[in-house]
Amino acid sequence: MDETRASETTAGSSGETNEILQQKTSMRSKGLRFWAIIAALAVDGLLTALEATITSTALPTIIGALGGADQYIWAVNVYFLCMTALQPLFGQLANVFGRRWPTIIATALFILGSGISGGAHNMGMMIAGRAIQGLGAGGINVLIEIIICDLVPLRERGNYLALIFGLIALGTALGPFFGGLIVQHTSWRWVFYLNLPIGGAALVLLVLFLKVKYKKEDTLATRLSNIDWIGTGVFVGSVVSILISLSWRACTWSSTHHVR
Repeated sequence: MDETRASETTAGSSGETNEILQQKTSMRSKGLRFWAIIAALAVDGLLTALEATITSTALPTIIGALGGADQYIWAVNVYFLCMTALQPLFGQLANVFGRRWPTIIATALFILGSGISGGAHNMGMMIAGRAIQGLGAGGINVLIEIIICDLVPLRERGNYLALIFGLIALGTALGPFFGGLIVQHTSWRWVFYLNLPIGGAALVLLVLFLKVKYKKEDTLATRLSNIDWIGTGVFVGSVVSILISLSWRACTWSSTHHVR
């Protein structure tokens, strides 16, 4: 009986050892392309998280420079609105057109929006830039998970997702600190310009290394028809209605603004 238990214990220990060795071997076997993609996704996730909260401490300075105090809330809310509304669409685009181009376009949109916001001369331009930023951020957030699930076996996904989302949580927490630090020591425009060189480096890595295969047999019209445009439209309309309603803090729940 004791011998049986000992053999079971030895077998269990041997199995655990083999599993650990397999994980270490798997980590070593991943090449430059894999780590470049992971680095680019991590940077993208960190930047989108920073931009979600970095304006909270920089906004008073931005309002002082651009005016538009009656519109200031949209400089923050439009980012979350656009980020939330179009995430399902980016997921469908990734299934239809592959992971490469939707990810590159989402990153490019985020960088473009950052440049527009940083160069804004009035609050309207700032809000437009933040909206474009939000579109890119929504695509980045949903595509990070999809790409990691493509590249990493199920056994290891938790490790890489924890790494990426740990950085996202860190960026969200440090956003207000960096916002205050930037406006105190330099121009508020660097709250957004900061994304240009760092996001540009991530974009270069994606262009060079993100080449996930997908089926290309269907025509463009066929692929577009596979997207649930009606469902996407209903979802976008619902999200926009809810978030805009919640942003009208001065109105009561019985107000006609909410009913409409």
